[in-house]
Amino acid sequence: MLSILENRSLLPRRTIRPKSLLLALQTSNDPSRFGDFQIYKLDAMDYIGPPEIQKRLEAVRGYLPKVDRGALRQMPDGTLGREYMRFLDDNKLNPFEISDDDHYLQEVFKRNTFAVRFTAMHDMYHLLLGFETTMPGEYSVTAFAEAQNCSLPPEIVPLFKAGFHVYKLLKPDRAKELQAGWDLGFKLGKTVRFMCDLKFEDMWERPIDDVRRELGIPDIKPQFWRHGTGPSIYA
Repeated sequence: MLSILENRSLLPRRTIRPKSLLLALQTSNDPSRFGDFQIYKLDAMDYIGPPEIQKRLEAVRGYLPKVDRGALRQMPDGTLGREYMRFLDDNKLNPFEISDDDHYLQEVFKRNTFAVRFTAMHDMYHLLLGFETTMPGEYSVTAFAEAQNCSLPPEIVPLFKAGFHVYKLLKPDRAKELQAGWDLGFKLGKTVRFMCDLKFEDMWERPIDDVRRELGIPDIKPQFWRHGTGPSIYA
């Protein structure tokens, strides 16, 4: 990995979109525009995903229904919608949303489907796969997305991995957990159905266990991510 970082010729060259970069910087510290920032950040690198992933995402181009938080909180326990809001509430997160009144953002939304679905799916990965929202959990989700070929731009992934290696040096007692989390996430990414094109917003009323079974996700110990039991969630 270090040889890749040291030899820049091994990394693909990428065009930067100046306007998206500027808007990413402008929205980076505004919590109310977190979704906008995430879209601008990926689009600034002019990354729309590998060609084969672009084809798969055509089915969800322009697709991002609004999330009715109140309605989801009223759904029965065990439904995807109720458990999604429980996950967000327990972790003090907000649903992924973007501004309606930003014309340039709407242009990016129509053009860069990868940026939209990659970002929209992140919290759903955590929920459906059972990975906590701590550093080890993020490591596992990153591994899953990479295995599904629906991850960060290829020149960014080595830097992301380097950051986790630094974390392991700073937290040596969690090094094994991090590696186990990466291995599990990558393994799941190779065996679970491709998820980046999942229209989960149309599945709110379905039992979450049924959705997991349909995707090929193994049985998960209930509400594991609340208790931080790490990668031992699978029986």
